[in-house]
Amino acid sequence: MERLTKIIKNSDTCLMLTHSTIKSYCLNNKLDFAFNTEIICIDEIVWDKKSDFIIPSFKADDIAFLQYTSGSTGSPKGVMVTHGNISANLKLIATSLNPDFLKICVSWLPIFHDMGLIGCTLLPLYYGNTAIFMAPTTFLKDPAFWLESISKHQATYTMAPNFSYDLAIDSLLKKENLNLDFSHVHHLVNGAEPIKPSTIHRTEEFLKPWGLNSGAMKLGYGMAETTLNVAVHFHETNSRIVPFSSAALEKGTIEAPENKDDVTELVSCGIIDKHYNAKIVDPETQKPLAQGQIGEIWLQGNSVTAGYYNDPEKTKEIFNAYTRDDNEGPFLRTGDVGAIATNQHLIICGRLKDLMIINGRNIYPQDIEKACYESHTALVNDSAAAFSIKVEGYEVCILMAEVQKHLSEEIYTEIMSTIKKAVFEEASIIPYDIVLIPPHFISKTSSGKIQRAACKMNFLANKFHLLARLKKSRESTPQIQFKQKTTSIKNNPIQEWLIQWVVIHCEINISDISIDAQLAFTEAGLDSIKQITLINDLEKLIQHPIEPWFIWQHPTIQSLSEALNTELKSHEACALYDKIESLLIQKPIISAPNDNFISQEHSKEQTIIASGQASTLQINLLSLIKKCPNESPYAIPLLCKIASGYELGKLQQALQYSINTIPALRTAFKENSDELEYVIYREAHCEIEIINTQNILNTIGNLLMKPINIESPPLIHAHLIKTEGQPDYLLIKIHHLIMDGLSAELFLRKLENNYFRPPESPISIEEQNYIHSYSEDEKAYPSALKNNSDYYQQLKEAIAPLTINEENKFSEFGKLYYTKLSIDQTKKIRFFCKEQAISSYTLYLYLFCKAISEHYCTPDIYISIVKSNRAKLVTPTTLGYFADNIPLLININSQENFLQQLHQIQRIILQITMKYEHTIKTIDLEKTGYQQPNFIFNHYQLVEDMNLLYPDDSMLIENIIQQPEQVPLWNYRSPEKLNLMVRSSLKGDCISLIYNPVSISKNEATKLWSTFIQKIMEL
Repeated sequence: MERLTKIIKNSDTCLMLTHSTIKSYCLNNKLDFAFNTEIICIDEIVWDKKSDFIIPSFKADDIAFLQYTSGSTGSPKGVMVTHGNISANLKLIATSLNPDFLKICVSWLPIFHDMGLIGCTLLPLYYGNTAIFMAPTTFLKDPAFWLESISKHQATYTMAPNFSYDLAIDSLLKKENLNLDFSHVHHLVNGAEPIKPSTIHRTEEFLKPWGLNSGAMKLGYGMAETTLNVAVHFHETNSRIVPFSSAALEKGTIEAPENKDDVTELVSCGIIDKHYNAKIVDPETQKPLAQGQIGEIWLQGNSVTAGYYNDPEKTKEIFNAYTRDDNEGPFLRTGDVGAIATNQHLIICGRLKDLMIINGRNIYPQDIEKACYESHTALVNDSAAAFSIKVEGYEVCILMAEVQKHLSEEIYTEIMSTIKKAVFEEASIIPYDIVLIPPHFISKTSSGKIQRAACKMNFLANKFHLLARLKKSRESTPQIQFKQKTTSIKNNPIQEWLIQWVVIHCEINISDISIDAQLAFTEAGLDSIKQITLINDLEKLIQHPIEPWFIWQHPTIQSLSEALNTELKSHEACALYDKIESLLIQKPIISAPNDNFISQEHSKEQTIIASGQASTLQINLLSLIKKCPNESPYAIPLLCKIASGYELGKLQQALQYSINTIPALRTAFKENSDELEYVIYREAHCEIEIINTQNILNTIGNLLMKPINIESPPLIHAHLIKTEGQPDYLLIKIHHLIMDGLSAELFLRKLENNYFRPPESPISIEEQNYIHSYSEDEKAYPSALKNNSDYYQQLKEAIAPLTINEENKFSEFGKLYYTKLSIDQTKKIRFFCKEQAISSYTLYLYLFCKAISEHYCTPDIYISIVKSNRAKLVTPTTLGYFADNIPLLININSQENFLQQLHQIQRIILQITMKYEHTIKTIDLEKTGYQQPNFIFNHYQLVEDMNLLYPDDSMLIENIIQQPEQVPLWNYRSPEKLNLMVRSSLKGDCISLIYNPVSISKNEATKLWSTFIQKIMEL
């Protein structure tokens, strides 16, 4: 509200339109409006009167509106947008995106946001098209609702900042049985903040099964000072993400990388529109730079606005820039750093100024700093630095501030809470971290100006004199003890629920028994997005709607809980209290209170935090283990070279962090009669065993054969293998009962992340999802069963093309064929797939089926693909989750050409993996005449782009080739299959064929393998 009042004063506002509820809130809080400001409530207007409205006359240079850009209260900058600016920019956007593709827009952006106003409101109005809006709070409560609305209303385009696409996909992951359609969507415009390449890939790939066109995400560049748009990428899809030389970027130019270790990916925003005169200028000398050189982006054009309202000095500085030597101008200085590539595309490299862009909003560090040091008397005036860093690809705010020395820990904690509250009130953000340092230790110039860049470097290098810090180091953080307070639950269950919610979502490093109910949500670290999330979770809990401003009216845990108690009727309250009491005592929200901390001593009495019936897949796998005398084939091996200069202590710590945050790795199993029970422990410890050897192959082979005890967690072994003159290797074995292959690959990435950036949260949020998956996956989905009856009838009638030897068909070990494609061959396959709009998964599966069809002279191929559950929306990246086999009946039709068959198979895969995965486990397939397929196909991407651990399968493959009779068949639920596995890699795809010699003769397997490889080479 403070920001609003400053905007009102800055803009000389004389009339405000609002709602009576908001007016009452403002007056009750005694907001300081100018005495001549008239407030009109739209819900009190009598609309049946005849309108005396007269259309005003205006010129192109007249101001249409003021667009305020700052996300904070201290620097309201009203950009003067003229009628001519609006018209010019709308035509520019439509030309880039094609007016025919702008028929229907669905938007969640507020209309006071420049993208929401120009791109999602005025653009549809200008062309007589349709705009559908939702409140921003609706989006924040359920981000997936935005995408669902795009599907429902058959929208052709939308616009939003990068973070919102990630939020929406994350939200979709939590939903089941989706029926979406994005085939009508032409543009998902992404702009208003730095764009992440991963968001582009993730969004398009995730929505592709529902018909989203490849290349639908359009990358835009612009700002309020140019009305909205400067450039938008509507060119070839493969030119959006461009690899450049990291070394060249450091020298101020953009050049192609010399090798894979010299790559930095940047996004292209396309060609700057011809209506702009754009220059790349040296910000110091103000001289234009040549193509390919990096400098500040300067702009001229009809979309460039008239300046800042009531701020002539800032207007002259930003809007009246002239180049040196030729004195060309005036230009708008954007403050953004970029370059023009050889194809004339604009490449954004960063920002010249200290401006932070968080959740699509401009945040000025000066405002944050002022709010910080004015929040508490112990803080030193004019001695705070605010800057941003990237965490998991997103900008977050860091505060470094000088404070008096020799204060108690309680006072320092109080100061940081006060800072969080003040910063939130200033800019509606919560600092990601706060560092308190002694007086005279913050970096300043000789004139006393804060050196934010130097402070940022010191923070990243951990070079500062620390008095207190918001995110404490793992070593200094005391062990947390969460205690159930049954008396508190009885007296005020909503308050107890709120306390536990805050502990989890705000990553509070203190015990809940010390959380004061008077704690303000902003002091706890709830920014605006988390506040809306809290409202949404409360609505689900109490089954009662809550207005978004309810939490603003009741800003503490106690006041909110009391208000909710008052709102609820007595009978509703009684039922709710019983429900919350059950949640808190029987299945507490905090299911693993000590997950991210390493206890110094291993407790002999391990605490069990969850247990239950194992999944069907685990039970089936255990039955195979019992048939085999040796347990080791059922462990997934991961072998990695370790980068030189690593620290063993940090690696051991990272491994322990990973175990503490991945419930699967703390899971063991117990057999009770005919049942298999899983048990999840609070703690489990794994020491890295150091082995010095002269024969690394033999050592790996021996280690692979060591059994893992399934009753004693963790079900993981780690070995550091040292050989003189060679890099060190890390061999990790994870029992297949707790992880599938993809989980193991994801585990490596998590392990490396924990090495470089130990986790901050004391709570394992993955815990409940993991526990929940055991029971949820066994439930039937009636709609799926009904819709899939025809498919299973086909399975029942299918005749397996390969006759299985029924006598002694079980075998623990199989035989292997292996090849690695060259980098050129792999690139050709990728290029072919891209040209034909198919995945390499589809291509390899088709070629395998084609080879089987020709070898056994049958058009019908009955095969399993390892997709089920991993295609399921809630678990694509859940570690410890199991991928099951989906049976497919594929017909290799000789009447269809090669490409027709490829696309037909891709459609089958998408249909089956999205609609049939639950059915496979819920139907008793044996009763329907179902037979286990004799072939299995598995394809996944090798974990690459690592900085510490480099996966290296060559040693494992060499070890297997040396013992061709000892290839483990642990990969299957029934080992009578022939298995093709493709592991995609930038260094060349690795392909292996494992077959069961009891079921398939060597001669048959050799011929089939040769046919398959030949088909790859013929591409």
